[in-house]
Amino acid sequence: MVMDLEQRVTELERKVTSLEGEYGFLVNQIKGVRQSLIDFQGETQRNFETLREDLPGIVGDAVREVLKD
Repeated sequence: MVMDLEQRVTELERKVTSLEGEYGFLVNQIKGVRQSLIDFQGETQRNFETLREDLPGIVGDAVREVLKD
């Protein structure tokens, strides 16, 4: 009975250690993904700002080109 209990405790300790390692790995992965998403958001926002500024000129040029023909 004592040996069986010791084996169970040892097995549980091994499983906990394994889970802690997996958890740490996932936390680092999630941090990396989060930072990538933040960077992507900033880049996308800058691209839309540029498009918003350039769009009137692009549309105006297209309308003038069509009306010219």
